[in-house]
Amino acid sequence: MADGTFISWLAVDSGRIAATSGISIVEKPPYFGCPSGKIGLLSSMYTDPAYRRMGIAKQLLSRVVKEAKNRGCGVV
Repeated sequence: MADGTFISWLAVDSGRIAATSGISIVEKPPYFGCPSGKIGLLSSMYTDPAYRRMGIAKQLLSRVVKEAKNRGCGVV
């Protein structure tokens, strides 16, 4: 989304979507476990059955977590 509150990734193979992942960035009041108050909510995680067990979802999840940390999220 233009305001940066939702980021999505696609894994594409020869024009075919193999997998997707997304994260919503929300702000809550800060607390001990998340002093920034920023939380990343994982959503839209899906891998086409033909592409499962290839590590694609693991790579997408890694990118989600890295992006959340880059945006200051204390929790995903």
